Amino acid sequence: MGIQMGTDEIEAIIRGIGQQIRDCRKEKKISAADLAKSVGLGRMTINRIEAGEPGVSLANVLKVSGALALDLDMETIVKPEGMLLKMMQIQADKSKSGKVDSRQNDIEECASMAL
Repeated sequence: MGIQMGTDEIEAIIRGIGQQIRDCRKEKKISAADLAKSVGLGRMTINRIEAGEPGVSLANVLKVSGALALDLDMETIVKPEGMLLKMMQIQADKSKSGKVDSRQNDIEECASMAL
């Protein structure tokens, strides 16, 4: 099923996206609270996005990046060999082994929005 991507690689990509968002927000001198208010999210959600937590929804990442006029490399995220589908594959493998991650629903929701 294409190129295999490990969990560490996926987490690194997610952290990188979060770092891009944080750097852009700070460069524009916008507080996390002000950004959160402008996109209708909580400050903690902004913090989770910027920390690169994999459980945040793609919709929220896109809201925040759009509000910052940040051009993310969405090709990495939505292409078949991209991160979201690899995350789903890892979750499916865990499900088969009985080790289901609580983030599976978030991942499936994100993937359906991205495709």
